[in-house]
Amino acid sequence: MNDKEIWKYSIEITDIQTVMMPKDSDILSCQAQYGDPKIWAIGDPSLEKEDRFIEIIGTGNPAHETANVKRVFIDTFQMHGGDLVFHAFERVEREIPGKAMKLKCE
Repeated sequence: MNDKEIWKYSIEITDIQTVMMPKDSDILSCQAQYGDPKIWAIGDPSLEKEDRFIEIIGTGNPAHETANVKRVFIDTFQMHGGDLVFHAFERVEREIPGKAMKLKCE
């Protein structure tokens, strides 16, 4: 196993998006840098890449529940001097006994 490295990933302010990063990377935080939202994660860059599903929900906006999907909170970040506040989550599969589910980015 190689050493892990911390990498930065640009994200959009959109409901759901896919970010590719090394398999089994740990997402550390989500913040605005120079006015643009970013995610930082630590992982082994020599490993195969995998899709991670990131959901952004603005304060006051609905957080719709989706069957078989769980949200894991990443961080809260502000844009435009704090006028806009967003909350970043990773969408992960929810285990259901006897069923194999594959999460897709909608």
